[in-house]
Amino acid sequence: MNSPINTPWKKVIEVHPNDDFILELTWEDGTRTQLDLNERIHEKEKFWRLRNPRYFKKVSVDILGGICWPEEEDLSPNFLRVHSRSFLMNINPCLNEPQTEKNFEP
Repeated sequence: MNSPINTPWKKVIEVHPNDDFILELTWEDGTRTQLDLNERIHEKEKFWRLRNPRYFKKVSVDILGGICWPEEEDLSPNFLRVHSRSFLMNINPCLNEPQTEKNFEP
């Protein structure tokens, strides 16, 4: 989703759920990050529905650039920016292993 609303913060434009409660996020500037929600959804009672993998995969991007689920569970763009980690999908050809990840810098 590319939000028509202009905001002073960076927005998520795509979200893809993976197994083990990990989300892949694409930001409006092209940055890609991963967010592991496994610990958070098991600590916070308000996220009890997200513990069901089928429900977890119903995540979508909201109009303000955060993410949400059908029963109104949501995470703000600021939370996503602070808690996600950037990642590179490329394999280092010399080492034949994934490049290291780092914290996402706004």
